[in-house]
Amino acid sequence: KQQRLETLAKMGMDHATAKRKLQEKYFGRVCDACILSFVGRITEQKGVHLILNTAWALLEEFQGQVQILVGGKSARGDPYGDQCARNMNMLRQRYPNNFWADPNLFFTDGPLVNLGSDFSLMPSLFEPGGIVQHEYFVAGTPVIAFRTGGLKDTVHEYHTEYQPTGNGFTFEAHTDEDYKAAVRRALKVYCQSALYAQLRRNAFASVIDAKDCALRWQCEYGRMRHRMCASKDRVEALIREIITAEGSADTTATTTTATPDAGAGAGVVSAVSAAAQAEARVAAAGAGGVGAAIPGAQ
Repeated sequence: KQQRLETLAKMGMDHATAKRKLQEKYFGRVCDACILSFVGRITEQKGVHLILNTAWALLEEFQGQVQILVGGKSARGDPYGDQCARNMNMLRQRYPNNFWADPNLFFTDGPLVNLGSDFSLMPSLFEPGGIVQHEYFVAGTPVIAFRTGGLKDTVHEYHTEYQPTGNGFTFEAHTDEDYKAAVRRALKVYCQSALYAQLRRNAFASVIDAKDCALRWQCEYGRMRHRMCASKDRVEALIREIITAEGSADTTATTTTATPDAGAGAGVVSAVSAAAQAEARVAAAGAGGVGAAIPGAQ
């Protein structure tokens, strides 16, 4: 999360500025249209056909108030990729100001799209975990996703009454109609500026840091080995606390009993002693007590 935030910060843009730059670069028209974007591989697993199958109808229905960007390269010789490429080219030719895709280009504007889009499109047929939704979330961009795998666990339907903390919109059936229904719900909220601003705040607040995810897996592996688990940061903090506490106690005791000439040496000895004791305690914890071994903490 922090790395992504630093990448976005280096761009020096807010959502509105990034959106304007996206429109200038890819659509040749700056307007109030809602930008829906997809970034990823052009494969059946990613469900790109749903975006392309419905683009015609959505662009006509919303009369130029929607712009769709598909950033990804198709694999030549792959029947699915070739069909998607043909559809992309036809859509771009028909709607040059509202649809952009280049199936021959390796897309490299991911961070700009994450920040400048109004919604991310993730119609994946299956998705074990999913990282892209968090790349959008960290930029404050809500996601429209199929309820499957990791997307089902991280993208939650926004509803002003029933689920005001939702971070996007979802659809249950992997069909053109269900996907379009989710897009329509998203566009309805987009047209209400206060609700859409809240939705963007919800999206940003829902980011799951990769570090937190890794720690959860580490804890699960620890559980399987009958060990307690803690993060490396927590272990180092405990060591510092022990050294500080015991060093302070030893220094106080030494100052009370030592002669003036021995004071400086006693302070050094007590600090070394405290560090040694701290290391011994951590090692003892690793031997199997409640504080137990910490798999992969290095």
